[in-house]
Amino acid sequence: MAISANMVRQCRQYWTLPFSRFYQVVATSRDSKFLLQGKGQTLVIAINWSGMYAIDLNENLLLSIKFMEIKHIEIVRKKGLKLNFDF
Repeated sequence: MAISANMVRQCRQYWTLPFSRFYQVVATSRDSKFLLQGKGQTLVIAINWSGMYAIDLNENLLLSIKFMEIKHIEIVRKKGLKLNFDF
């Protein structure tokens, strides 16, 4: 049992994206559209134990952010609800 747990831990550190939760988002701001560089408007955010990753629909890594680097999160919903989180 200890060998398989160690193997999973090593795989999780080496291949971080398969152990992530994925969220599809639409790029609306000027900064997020610059990140995509004209490749469309759909972006996928992968979140796991090591941080957040922005990838395109072809699974190309665009941006990697560690949790320690995040200072502000803003969530905008369709109904006009806007949530701000400062750290």
